Amino acid sequence: MKPCNFEEKVIWYSILGTYGFYFTGLLYYVPPAIAWILTCYLIRKLWLQKDNASECNNIAIPWEVWVWIVAMAAIEFATIFGHADFNLGKASLIKATFGWAKGWALLALFPLIGCLNIRPKLVCRAVCLLSFQSLIYLAFCYLASLIRLNISYTAPLNFFGGARLGFFVTLFTIENGWLRLPLFAPWATVIGFVGNVFLPLCLLEKNLRLRWIGIFASILMCWFSGSRVNMLALPTAWIATQILSSFQRPFLWLSAGLSSLVTGLFASSLMSAIASFKDWMRSLRKNSNSDREALDRIAIRRWAEAPITGHGVTDSGPSRIVDVNIGTHNNWTGLLFINGIVGVLALGIALSCSFISLVIRSQGSQTAKSALHILLIIFCNTFVDSLNMTAYLVAPGLIFLGAVFREPLQKPARKLLLPSSS
Repeated sequence: MKPCNFEEKVIWYSILGTYGFYFTGLLYYVPPAIAWILTCYLIRKLWLQKDNASECNNIAIPWEVWVWIVAMAAIEFATIFGHADFNLGKASLIKATFGWAKGWALLALFPLIGCLNIRPKLVCRAVCLLSFQSLIYLAFCYLASLIRLNISYTAPLNFFGGARLGFFVTLFTIENGWLRLPLFAPWATVIGFVGNVFLPLCLLEKNLRLRWIGIFASILMCWFSGSRVNMLALPTAWIATQILSSFQRPFLWLSAGLSSLVTGLFASSLMSAIASFKDWMRSLRKNSNSDREALDRIAIRRWAEAPITGHGVTDSGPSRIVDVNIGTHNNWTGLLFINGIVGVLALGIALSCSFISLVIRSQGSQTAKSALHILLIIFCNTFVDSLNMTAYLVAPGLIFLGAVFREPLQKPARKLLLPSSS
């Protein structure tokens, strides 16, 4: 499979060149640059588009993508008003706007790019090949951890910042006895998010060998990320996708009835098992839990200072939490603090509209089913890391979402029972 046009070539080679960008320090900049370049390219094609253009070359922006565009624009407007309310100055506003352009804006731009003539199967193939590269690098990092050979350095092309922006390249870290491999992510937790987004794309790959390589690599990414949320989301998001995409199948309702009966019979045992599992998950990283809860409490309490458009920027956290700002590590409380209720509603409405659309589409489309899987993973990670800091790493999944929204709505196939001839 080869890219057939300009936009496909850009996406294809940018995905395959991920590790090259990572080791040199360009990975933080290349995806946002591609997003804005291809957006300008799309606008130009829309401007020159003729009414009688063939359907295959016609560009139409679906309503779901428009919702994301408006929502992300609302976050930027909230940032502007937050700066004005607290007199933060033009320099801070310019810095925050650049941060928005390579952060929140990507959640709208990459689905918009998916409206170009980009084949979803090409994105799936590129992700599988990147997963193959990741599998090789993961094996190298694992072997390096066995002999305690850790190589760490600051990427050479970090001309806009230092290790805080993710330019610090390291093979592995060991935290509370857990081996964590960041691979091409700035920190290990994020690679679990990436692996979960890659999984539904790899499941669509037609080449059997590449498909299983992609699946295996995606699972290992989640495991070695050490992210509890992503390890839990790996099976639960897949199960939820199977249920949500099967509303018109009688087997689902029969299974739901049987599950309700079993749940009722063993309710007390199930509640005890769930409580024990929750306590075990929390015990894995007690300090992380307490830090996150402290940040959430402070963000919610200080939200009252600017309830509509927020404070505009993050703020320093308590002294016991080193180098962690208020407004991070949870998108919902973070948006409340930084962008107020406007930011929370913007992200919530965009996710809800896409969810409703994909549930309807998934009843008759396998690609929409995979897109629904990706959206559920994105929702799960809104409670872990800030999406604006990690959106550039899941660009293939966001482009795939836009390509699915572009497809015409397919009705689920129904089997017709014909009367038998006597």
